[in-house]
Amino acid sequence: MKTRARGAGFTLAVGITAMVLFAARAAAETAALPSIALPNPYAVGVRFGELPEGRQWGGVIAVTPDRDGKSIWAFERCGGNCLNSDLPPVLEFDPSGKLIKSFGAGMFVFPQVSPLTSRATSMSPMQTARTARATSWSSSAPTARC
Repeated sequence: MKTRARGAGFTLAVGITAMVLFAARAAAETAALPSIALPNPYAVGVRFGELPEGRQWGGVIAVTPDRDGKSIWAFERCGGNCLNSDLPPVLEFDPSGKLIKSFGAGMFVFPQVSPLTSRATSMSPMQTARTARATSWSSSAPTARC
């Protein structure tokens, strides 16, 4: 019986010693890691993209550079809601932020981008049921690529 007690005490002492040594080593390695406290390179309140007089930005759902490497394309929600709107949601800007061209007016009800296909679609089935403009949703819904 005494042999078992001594064996258990020895095992416990070895276990505690190993834990202390492991914790000390982990603390030493953590202190050697570089700091990630870097300054924020992004300026707060910077605006890009001049819209025509009276137009507001809606929810911007996609932004991508053009193939020319200079122009910027933005896909936004017609100033907030494309249902019954004549505003085009697809906008092209030059590098200074001046609007070059736009299109897509009347093609979208509630634009969104699918992360699986990178395709813009008109709306989800639930949103379709709630609108007077669209009565059913199918894969033939208007789509666009930016």
